[in-house]
Amino acid sequence: MVAITGYNKFYWSILYGGVLGGNLTPIGSTANIVAIGLASREKIEFPLLYWLKYAIPIVFVQLILSLLYLTIL
Repeated sequence: MVAITGYNKFYWSILYGGVLGGNLTPIGSTANIVAIGLASREKIEFPLLYWLKYAIPIVFVQLILSLLYLTIL
């Protein structure tokens, strides 16, 4: 991407969006799928709104920190 666009921040912004955005949903990352699988094995359910209640603040902080990093970069 950098070779095509010549813009280093473009690469990092796509990377952060894909990786950190995946943390927002239960099936967005491998770790989330494993956590949901282990919880369902123990008969623990995670409704989507319950998941989002905890995921939104965490993802928001991660995205703000990555935005600050991109601003400094």
